[in-house]
Amino acid sequence: MKMTTPDIGVEKAVVSEILVKVGDVIAENDGIVLLESDKASVEVPSSMAGEVVEITVKQGDVVKEGVVLMTIKPASIEQPTPTTTAISTTLEVAPAQVEIVASTKAGALPAQSQPMTHILPTTIDHVHQLTTEQQAANASVYAGPAVRQLARELGVILTEVQATGMNGRIVKDDVFAYVKSRLNQPTATALATVAGLPALPDFSAFGGGEIQTLTRLQQVSIPQLSLNNLIPQVTQFDLADITELEAWRNELKTDFKKQGVSLTILAFMVKVTAYLLKEERYFAAHLMDDQKSVLLRHEIHIGIAVATEDGLIVPVLRHPEQKSIRQIAQELAELSQKARDKKLNPKDLQGANFTLTSLGSIGGTAFTPLVNFPQVAILGISPATMQPVWNGQDFEPRLLLPLSLSYDHRVINGVDAARFTHKLTLLLKDIRKILL
Repeated sequence: MKMTTPDIGVEKAVVSEILVKVGDVIAENDGIVLLESDKASVEVPSSMAGEVVEITVKQGDVVKEGVVLMTIKPASIEQPTPTTTAISTTLEVAPAQVEIVASTKAGALPAQSQPMTHILPTTIDHVHQLTTEQQAANASVYAGPAVRQLARELGVILTEVQATGMNGRIVKDDVFAYVKSRLNQPTATALATVAGLPALPDFSAFGGGEIQTLTRLQQVSIPQLSLNNLIPQVTQFDLADITELEAWRNELKTDFKKQGVSLTILAFMVKVTAYLLKEERYFAAHLMDDQKSVLLRHEIHIGIAVATEDGLIVPVLRHPEQKSIRQIAQELAELSQKARDKKLNPKDLQGANFTLTSLGSIGGTAFTPLVNFPQVAILGISPATMQPVWNGQDFEPRLLLPLSLSYDHRVINGVDAARFTHKLTLLLKDIRKILL
């Protein structure tokens, strides 16, 4: 079975690392090649379990979609398949994911694309450990975006790293080797310089414990989540009265159920949010690299956070403002099921410019969702509760839905965020307004 170069959202990419060798026995979704462009670094996963019998590319080759990377001899049917999903990409306005022929495993979060032996005990964001001069020096070094990101996270000065890649290019192995050498130095200063934090204390005197490896999805989420430290994020809270909306949903859900569609409040949230984003375009924008302008997108694509056994994943619902509530409800169910079954297509995870995350009926009154870079806003939804509301004469029971809007303050002002949530509450209170 030939493994070919997937569609990674750019015309050409460089083979920056080959993660396997001939004779290796790999599982489905194991990374085989790391491709790198000026916009993204993506780890190509194998679409099957088997043995690597031939590698047809070498480090430094420039490839495009359809080019054969290697040949894999399929494993026997008895061979176990993996239980984790390989996910890899780096930062860009429209994150590129990986697609292998007959493969359905990919993700939308930056990845630690090295084998597990490279995972360090302190993979956190340490950009603040570098001075402005050191960050400028890093920018002048010959290295790809994934390597630069890794250096920022680990507080590594790339000018101090010995390059082993082609034409003096620094690859991830070089950064890991540098960090390990510094961590092995018998001084607390060296550890603090590289890791930014002191070593984990020894808890053996207090009963000890056991080490449990994070899922692959959790591991590759760490660099993306650490970016939140670089975003001046603020959260605006509000309450939406959905008493009438819930009554209408209850009227509709029986008819929807007969057609195999589960109608939840989330479908209405998607529809109303998409409607508002057409007017409030800055909430679906992206801050440009020069931090002097923003990209105002022409289309609306809303990411929907889905909890799976391996962690959180965010498939994308396209053009919800153009779809009916029934269509949105159907697609939400399909995307959620595909996420839990690990059958998402790479394109299911690309291009979102706003995210919705709901706690459903789990509990809680409010929370602070993290802005999903390169987006600038995310809306969190907590469980609705019945509360007494003064109507001018009496208290009456009303169903209130807590909303938590987190946003990048560099792009969105506080008054605009308050106006956004207020408009949202008005639309949810009387959804007929979106028809006007």
